[in-house]
Amino acid sequence: MEKLYVFAKALNRKLPRRQVRLPYEIRDAADLDSFRLQETYSGSIELEKEQGVIPGFGDGPLYNTENEKDPLSHIITALNETYGINLTEDDKVDIQRIGTRLESDESLRAVLNADNPRDAKVYKFNQVLDRLLLEFVHTKLELYKKLTEPKVNEMLQRQWYEMLASEMGSA
Repeated sequence: MEKLYVFAKALNRKLPRRQVRLPYEIRDAADLDSFRLQETYSGSIELEKEQGVIPGFGDGPLYNTENEKDPLSHIITALNETYGINLTEDDKVDIQRIGTRLESDESLRAVLNADNPRDAKVYKFNQVLDRLLLEFVHTKLELYKKLTEPKVNEMLQRQWYEMLASEMGSA
């Protein structure tokens, strides 16, 4: 709830201010003056006194890759398990080619190695990755559709950027 509150508060600052008040029908339908806070439970929680491990945040197994030799195949596995897009071995080869081209892209390397804000680095990375994915429209349309589905694409971009940024030593 606290994260949602902080997000909503920041979002509210970015939204344009309304010049016109809401219509009376809407204000009457949602009468917020009649709500009240009421305690529904009081009690305590007993904590156990033992050592524990708190796992980190993340989308799947990518964040536990200390012993993984090929992080890109780990991203592909996470995408397959999370979204069930069933990337084949041929798809993995094509994705590895994209990875090679990302690493050798001079404009991306310049932005990642420069003293730019993280948002600028992520934006440039997403722009280059989208351009490389767009090349599959004519040759491998099915792979393009799989990788540009909004949720899949967002996870792919985020995890791939984190992997590439950590390899290049820029965050």
